[in-house]
Amino acid sequence: MSTYLVTGAMGCIGAWTLHHLVKQGKSAISFDLSENRYRLDLLLTPEEQQNITFVQGDLTDTDSVRAVFADHSITHVVHLAALQVPFCRANPPLGAQVNVTGTVNVFEAAKATGVSHITQASSIAVYGPPELYDTELLPHNAPMLPRTLYGVYKVADEGLA
Repeated sequence: MSTYLVTGAMGCIGAWTLHHLVKQGKSAISFDLSENRYRLDLLLTPEEQQNITFVQGDLTDTDSVRAVFADHSITHVVHLAALQVPFCRANPPLGAQVNVTGTVNVFEAAKATGVSHITQASSIAVYGPPELYDTELLPHNAPMLPRTLYGVYKVADEGLA
């Protein structure tokens, strides 16, 4: 049986990911520092949410990340957790810990437990402003020229992957 771990599950994309997993009858594990189900409550009934295992956890805590993989026999990962631009600007060390170290923790836990399916969200923030490019639609190999710490952290995550 496949078990999907969704990091950042209480965020917008995370809540939608859980929605689709539940609707498809998949086993889903929510991993998030937040316990606020506001977004999820808009998408799934309380009965549907009973099909999700909720784990409150911090990506920067290596042992916590390893434990969720081991305790729930994770087979697939949808890694969405990250601190966004304003939070990275306000607290660069925390942004780096969550966005980069947290990603390392996810990758290492996956490697240690034999997980071979990881999906990770990047961001348009890895690219620079439009005037730095010759084309309106960026090709897959467009140079990464981030202008925010968030973008720099996302470039690091892509390199880690």
